[in-house]
Amino acid sequence: MVLKKRFILHLFIFVNLVLCFVNTAYLQTEKIFIYAYSPEIYTEKFSKLKIDFDSYLSQFGSYEFQPFSNREIFENYIKDKHQCAILLSSWHYKKIAKAYSLVPILVGVKNGSIYQKSVLVSRKQKIEITDIFTNRIASANSIEYTKSLLMAMYNLPDPDKINRIIIVPKEIDALFSVGFGFSEIAVTSRNSLDRFKAYEPILYQKLAIGAESKNILLPIIAVPDGFQKDSQTTINIIKNMTKTQAIDTIHLLGIDAWQPIDLSELEN
Repeated sequence: MVLKKRFILHLFIFVNLVLCFVNTAYLQTEKIFIYAYSPEIYTEKFSKLKIDFDSYLSQFGSYEFQPFSNREIFENYIKDKHQCAILLSSWHYKKIAKAYSLVPILVGVKNGSIYQKSVLVSRKQKIEITDIFTNRIASANSIEYTKSLLMAMYNLPDPDKINRIIIVPKEIDALFSVGFGFSEIAVTSRNSLDRFKAYEPILYQKLAIGAESKNILLPIIAVPDGFQKDSQTTINIIKNMTKTQAIDTIHLLGIDAWQPIDLSELEN
């Protein structure tokens, strides 16, 4: 009887150990995604960006990089995701952070700065206030953000008068739009304009910066609030890309590195 009880006890312990092992193994192999949407990501580089990112991430376990070219699809897709990291613009982060319970962790660095500037590009050397109301304006950001940017740059009181905004997938597309004459003004970042110069040097020579914004934070890496405590490994993998050959992959995002973000920076 005693031996039978001991056998049952040992069997119970063994089964629980097996279950614990299975559960642990499952947790270790559950895939963690890094979702990304930013108007600055050059659409034609999506396949290379994903291949290079996934190649780097595969060294550390079950991770996958998933970029998006459409903001609405991106927002709908990440809405119920809890174990992931999210790459997005600082403005976009501010718009959805509360609704999506996001916590900012890292901010991009370019040429030693966490800031960049938006510029208005056209075939003219200067863009007048009247041009904002009469010209077609190509932008990869939302109409709301584009209007707020133009209002700040020109101190405009009434956003309703700005009604000729054309939304394009990426900032590079806005520049092509002006270059080929489909619009008169492009809203873009200096970083995207620099990349456009490298990709399309002849078309770039036809363009000029007509106006410039104040400093804007570079893209952000955020995580869902419920994943913050368990995200350190994922965050370190992303942050340490600059210490490996994956540095070229980071450059495809228009930045040189990542650094921890100071929450006060988001209040500006």
